[in-house]
This record gives sequence, C-alpha cells and structure tokens, in this order.
Amino acid sequence: MPKGAAVEEFAGLVRALKARDGRSYEVLGRRLSVSASTLQRHCSGAIVPVLRQLPPTQSTSLRRNNSAAKAKPGI
Repeated sequence: MPKGAAVEEFAGLVRALKARDGRSYEVLGRRLSVSASTLQRHCSGAIVPVLRQLPPTQSTSLRRNNSAAKAKPGI
C-alpha cells in the first residue's frame, strides 16, 4: 500500500472510531493521553503515531479498536 494510502486509511479509521464513540476530541484525547489537537491531526492524516512508541496499554487499545473498526460494515 502506498504511504499516502496507508495514512489516509489510518486517518479514516480514527475518524470512524470518533464518530462511533460520539465524544469530543478533548475527551478522546484524554483517554489516549494525547492532546485534542494531536487527535485532530491524526483524523486529518497530518500525523500518524508510531504504535511501538506508545505505552503498551495504549498500543494494544488502538490495535484492538482498529481491528473492531475494520470488522464493522460501512466503516
């Protein structure tokens, strides 16, 4: 997958998770220990986190949520 396509896929998954949860960037950012603006940049595809640099609990949570989002039809 080209790098741009991978970034857009990740951004789309983050947007889908945010839409499904219905919470603000601020609330979700607190749950992930990132700022609201960082989470917004993830949703826009401006930045992509390196999962191996996240604390193990966050990395596992993001991977689990990404797998769940991919499994949901229409997401």
